[in-house]
Amino acid sequence: MIRTLILAVCCVMFPSLCPASSGWETVQSALKSIHAGWNLANSLDAVRNDLPYGSKVSDFETGWGQPVTTPEMIHMMKEAGFNAIRVPVTWSQHMDEGGNVRKEWMDRVEQVVKYVLDENMYCIVNVHHDTGTDGWIRADWNTYLGAKDKFRKLWKQIADRFKKYDSKLLFEGYNEILDLKPNWHESDADSYKAVNAFAQDFVDVVRKTGGNNRKRNLIVNTYSAGTSDATLKYFAMPKDVVENHLAVEVHAYCPWSFTDATDNYSTTVFDAKAEQEVTTLFRRLNERFVAQGIPLLLGEYRALDKGNLEERVKYTRYTVREAAKYGIPCFYWDGLLDRKALKWSELEIVNAIINNVE
Repeated sequence: MIRTLILAVCCVMFPSLCPASSGWETVQSALKSIHAGWNLANSLDAVRNDLPYGSKVSDFETGWGQPVTTPEMIHMMKEAGFNAIRVPVTWSQHMDEGGNVRKEWMDRVEQVVKYVLDENMYCIVNVHHDTGTDGWIRADWNTYLGAKDKFRKLWKQIADRFKKYDSKLLFEGYNEILDLKPNWHESDADSYKAVNAFAQDFVDVVRKTGGNNRKRNLIVNTYSAGTSDATLKYFAMPKDVVENHLAVEVHAYCPWSFTDATDNYSTTVFDAKAEQEVTTLFRRLNERFVAQGIPLLLGEYRALDKGNLEERVKYTRYTVREAAKYGIPCFYWDGLLDRKALKWSELEIVNAIINNVE
């Protein structure tokens, strides 16, 4: 009786460590339950090539200007109405020549993941800047052949460490895999083949670790997490040994002229033309994935601050509304919270997200 009572109290205080129920949540149910997501960006994903292997974990975590993550930061996001956090993690700087992840780094990643799960929020942990323009995971077949063992070993270590956690924890196999040129928009058959191979390896390795990972909800991204016609066409959903536990992720900074461009193509007004681009994007994503029964999430979106807060609020509101039409949960990229001062820096955008999701 006492043991049962202690277990019950622990489950209330630390839900991430509760035993998984016999009915593991499907990925469809998880994505439907995610109302508002946010990226804990520029933190555990920060790259510091100037720091030698074995440097203080906090020196990496704060390497791009953010403070060390605390439970208070996560609690503020929860209190505001967010119920899911994507935790981008870069691993390469913390792996020895044999591909073994440094214990201190894995411990810190687990600690931050627990901050999220202990708020009873969904958490996505991934492999982040190991991809991209300077990553060792590239959309190139020869590169894949040389990196596949290291990639598989990395995911086995991650999966083994987190296998005891419940269905609120999701794994994302990789972030934005690019070819060697690198192309962000579209690539060639060789590159798409490599991305699809990494995706299959990720699913296979995680499933083989057993435990809760047998039915862990997993996420795979398209080439560059992109949405071009060719990228969507040549993406192949991995084979899985279980049903209803695999989703696809894309990123959308749309329209680019408004969200990111700072040159002559830059625009600062979110007008009817911009709205139409967003509308068209989600219609295409629905046709390719959602309408075909393939669960989908938008892992990143946001607009740079060009001194146009009111227009950025319009952009955010419109994006989450269009996504909600098709049941696509969205994760805002960074910002919103001044983590050093623990106060909201863009409360208007926070409200645009929370008040416009279904």
